[in-house]
Amino acid sequence: MLLYFISVGIILIILHLYFVRKRHEQLNNIIKDAYKILDMLPFSIVIHDKENIHYNNLEFKKMIGKDINTSKEYIELFPESERKKIIETYEALKQGKEVPDRFRTINNKIYYLNTQKIDVFGKQLFLSIYKDMTEIIKKENELREFKEKTEILNDILKLSYSTDFDLKNDIGIIYNYLKKINMIDLFGVFKYEKENGYYEEFIYYNNVFYNGILKPTPDLALEYIRKNNMKELDVPIFNNEIKIGNRKYILNHEIFKNKIFYSRIFLYHSGDKNASAIFIFGKNKAISEEDKKLISLIMNQIYITFQYKRVIKNYNEEKEYFKSIANKDQLTGLYSRYFFNEWIIKHVEYLKRSQKNSVFVMIDVNEFKKINDTYGHLTGDKVLKYVAEKINDGIRKMDIAVRYGGDEFLIVFPETDINHIKKKMNKICEDIQNNEFDFEVGISYGISEFSGEDYLEALKKADKEMYIMKEAKDC
Repeated sequence: MLLYFISVGIILIILHLYFVRKRHEQLNNIIKDAYKILDMLPFSIVIHDKENIHYNNLEFKKMIGKDINTSKEYIELFPESERKKIIETYEALKQGKEVPDRFRTINNKIYYLNTQKIDVFGKQLFLSIYKDMTEIIKKENELREFKEKTEILNDILKLSYSTDFDLKNDIGIIYNYLKKINMIDLFGVFKYEKENGYYEEFIYYNNVFYNGILKPTPDLALEYIRKNNMKELDVPIFNNEIKIGNRKYILNHEIFKNKIFYSRIFLYHSGDKNASAIFIFGKNKAISEEDKKLISLIMNQIYITFQYKRVIKNYNEEKEYFKSIANKDQLTGLYSRYFFNEWIIKHVEYLKRSQKNSVFVMIDVNEFKKINDTYGHLTGDKVLKYVAEKINDGIRKMDIAVRYGGDEFLIVFPETDINHIKKKMNKICEDIQNNEFDFEVGISYGISEFSGEDYLEALKKADKEMYIMKEAKDC
């Protein structure tokens, strides 16, 4: 670009020296010499006034493919949308205004145009210099399109960052991405699950979403593709039909009727092989080889995204399952010691902020070892479940009942009066004693109050009080 502007300056100097400073009788020879110099420059050059073309060099003649003589012919070289702007440029230059360089189109090529006003013996002429920018702009556009498509790949990758797997929503996002860069007109996913025995369709076309059910038939293209494990196809869709080999198969959807789509089709299997999905990328005109490759890359990314999201979904389900196992005691259904250890930390912080107190009750089943030894562990389990049931029946929803370990239970009564809890525990104790076992079942318990500062000491105190009751056999 620097060479271009230097050349413009050189041309203006040449014209000034030859047309102005030399004597008039030498003009013809000087002009010929000047034209030789101008013809050697790697730019298209034209000199004209309002009516006539005074000079156009060899590069300009090659550029337009003909010779012209009038300014009218020159103006008509430009598209109609640009002609008015060209005339406005000349008027501005006549008035001494600065005119920025412009991109102009001639014969479907794009040129960088620099126009200057020059004075020759008092006569105003226009010097226009053209630099062919078609290939450069083409490369820039290709680079921009490649960047846009690369960003699309990154956007699809970002789908995997969300742990909520939503097939319908994700298909819509991918469709909008690819539609934005004019890569597709249609995007369809046909999901098959062996358990259901049918295809659920998710199709986006002309920014409209279609969702429905397709039952497998022998002539259904989706069924043939799935059963024959055809992982990738590059076939046109004519009026709802796909030709595979020597036979035609139908897609059985209104969208495809009386239309032609050039399509890329991919088959995806889930990890358990009991579910499959067929992806169709469709375009109303032929898909370029470059876009075919890019669609394959995008499809690979979709595979990775869907697989990742499926793994995350399964992981979260398992995590929640094992967390529920860890939080609940499997025999009694009460909260586990693990849950209590996590919960009490948050509860203590709450008590510190609110300056309130809660109450611990530590419970132990009387003579439980003797029950196990005499009647067996299955009976012992029944006793534990029975005690847990009576504890649950006697407390509020906000209270926390925990199987603390073995035959020990712990109840936390948040924000309550210790005297009220003593009455409540007497009632629970009586309910446990009133049972249908062939042997005596009872409990011992200890009560202590705690705040946010001393819950560990309160646990020890409740445990100590429980053993005092056990020795006294008060319950």
